[in-house]
Amino acid sequence: MGIFVGREGRLIDYNAAFKKSSGYTDEELKGKVFLDFVHPDDRALVLEKYQTEYSEEELPLVYEIRGMNKKGESLPLEISVSPYKKKGRAIGIEVIHREITERKRYERSLSALNTYSRDLNMAESMEEIYRLTLDAMQKVLGFEYADFFMIDKSVFCIVDQRGYPEPFPLELPLDGSKKGITTKVAKTGNSVIVRDVRKNTDFVEGLPGILSELAVPIKVGQKTLGVLNVESKKLNAFDEKDQELLEILASHAVTAISNLDRARELEAYAREIQESQQMFERLFTDNPEAAVHTDSSFHILNINPRFSKLFGYTLDEVKGKHINDIVVPKEKIREAVAFDEKASKGETYHEDTVRKRKDGRLVPVALSAAPIIVENQVIGHIAAYKDISQLKKAEDELTEMLQKLDKMNEKLRVVGGLTRHDVRNKLSTVTGNAYLLKKQLAGNSEVLDKLGDMEKAVQQTVKIFDFAKAYEMLGAEELVYNDVEKTVNEAISLFANRNNIKVINDCHGLTILADSLLRQLFYNLIDNSLKYGQKTARIRVYYEKTGQDSLKLVYEDDGIGIPVAEKPKLFKEGYSTGGSTGYGLYLIKKIVEVYGWTIQETGTPGKGARFTMVIPEKNQNGKENYQLH
Repeated sequence: MGIFVGREGRLIDYNAAFKKSSGYTDEELKGKVFLDFVHPDDRALVLEKYQTEYSEEELPLVYEIRGMNKKGESLPLEISVSPYKKKGRAIGIEVIHREITERKRYERSLSALNTYSRDLNMAESMEEIYRLTLDAMQKVLGFEYADFFMIDKSVFCIVDQRGYPEPFPLELPLDGSKKGITTKVAKTGNSVIVRDVRKNTDFVEGLPGILSELAVPIKVGQKTLGVLNVESKKLNAFDEKDQELLEILASHAVTAISNLDRARELEAYAREIQESQQMFERLFTDNPEAAVHTDSSFHILNINPRFSKLFGYTLDEVKGKHINDIVVPKEKIREAVAFDEKASKGETYHEDTVRKRKDGRLVPVALSAAPIIVENQVIGHIAAYKDISQLKKAEDELTEMLQKLDKMNEKLRVVGGLTRHDVRNKLSTVTGNAYLLKKQLAGNSEVLDKLGDMEKAVQQTVKIFDFAKAYEMLGAEELVYNDVEKTVNEAISLFANRNNIKVINDCHGLTILADSLLRQLFYNLIDNSLKYGQKTARIRVYYEKTGQDSLKLVYEDDGIGIPVAEKPKLFKEGYSTGGSTGYGLYLIKKIVEVYGWTIQETGTPGKGARFTMVIPEKNQNGKENYQLH
């Protein structure tokens, strides 16, 4: 664009490009001064340059200003000025100016990318690198649809993206079996601009309506780590400047990834050194147990003061000698050699054993040993010996005490059994006499009521004895596998009168680890349904496999159910709503706890009771709690 300005600063002539850029008509341009087309903030600068020319000092050839068009829009311009002279006297100025919006945008983008590069180099994770890079692609470079691809072994996948209406997961093989512009860039390591994807056979449509695509590699040397990809719904949306800017951003991302990898390596190395230092300080400076440091062949390098106190040796006496020659008694040599084989493989171990003191006395110890590994090589070992003499003594005393306790419990069981048997006999006598009195005094209602109360009290006492007998057996028997279907049937058979209630037993093929109290558990549940279900017509026992680590054993009826307010009290000792002992459900809870299960009432009030027992796949000893056949 060009204009000719007279000495007074008025437009004398202009070309068509200037007219188009200004937005004015020829009529409107008449009488305009050059400053009318300059941003107000830059007019002082232009006026100074203009006056400088007419003072006949050398004028700067090129400078930048902000121009103004008819709409008042500001346009960045590069001004090239030269005087027009006649007979040696300047009579005007010829101004050539070009719009530099794109160049300014490019420069701003470069500057912003440099700012982002600082943030990228401070990133503490790959996720942060993805986020910052995509922020730059959108906010700085102005790309609407942006993807960050990374190569993982033989596949190529999107790790983050922006602009798409919903996440667009994509995973592509790098073996050439599938097309894709990004795949091509990943394989060749070269950038690709596609101005019209409809004419490109490598294009794979993701978002409908895409017409242009630009992809650049993320490379370290000759190795491609990933691809930055942008798309547009416009034709010819990307040019070489866009490619250059995106490649610059990709280089910043590579630097950030490399810095992150190095930082992680340094952090890990520093942590390893710190941990090693702490280990030695802990074992030798602060460790209250006897500790020894050996080389890879188990020759002693150092011992701590506690080692000297426990075994009676000084460092001078043992340094350079094999640890087994110093503290291992003859009968434990084979065991020690086996321990050494473990340690040589880089294994850590903890064992209770016996070691020998300098004076020949044996001492029980808890031995803990760990390898010292540097660059995948075992270069030494650390071992600690804890004197467990007092612990062994306490274990022996505990064993003796438990044996005495077993004898006492046996006596209590015998006495308890005899007592219950004797009292039951007496209660039978009371029941028999009450029956005879009721026959003799059939006409005396008051006496009959009292005798009835007496019989109920006797029945309650018998039930308490039954509970005591069952409670006494809790945890006393070894748990073995019980056929649940058979056990449920046995519990059902104990009821002479079931009031035509149908019992459905769907436990075929299930065996569970339990004892003889399993039958008592089902008996108590059935007894509750018969007594308190009121409208119970059906009982069902079944199981459900809920996952890989548990099974549900379910007992349910179709009675009146249990009110919500009562559910928290169900398994409490002595709780009852029907005048019973209140020990039936309490005993069930205790049986379940012994088995390592949980139980919960999950029924719906008004529709029936449901007791759900959750059985873990394995018990604390790692044995299977149930088996399905």
